[in-house]
Amino acid sequence: MSIVVNRVRASSVGLDPAGQIATTLARFGGVSAAGMLPEEQRRIDAAVIAGRTIRERSGRSAFAAAIRQLAAKTLPERTVSSISRADARAGARAEARAGTRADTRADTRADTRAEARADTRAARRTSTGKARGRP
Repeated sequence: MSIVVNRVRASSVGLDPAGQIATTLARFGGVSAAGMLPEEQRRIDAAVIAGRTIRERSGRSAFAAAIRQLAAKTLPERTVSSISRADARAGARAEARAGTRADTRADTRADTRAEARADTRAARRTSTGKARGRP
């Protein structure tokens, strides 16, 4: 059995939250935590909204580092290395798709802005009488 403590933050237990939690687990439960996952809700939310993993979105974050350490501790090495290769391939595919989506979104926004400008110009011409052939 492995214990993983998530949402670890200094604001809830003071300085060195991981150390204090580890001490409490050992003292009262006689167990040790396999990992401590820091609270990084904004980064996690951003990854979820983008449809990407935390590693793809914020690979150098403390949360991503804690997940890597936890995987290295609890999974056999062969599994961790195959996961890393699979993650790398999946990340490359996701980045390619995201780039395509971003290009499509940018094109759509540009088309929408151009249409809005054309509508505005047409409305101005109509209101000044230029569209009706008046000087």
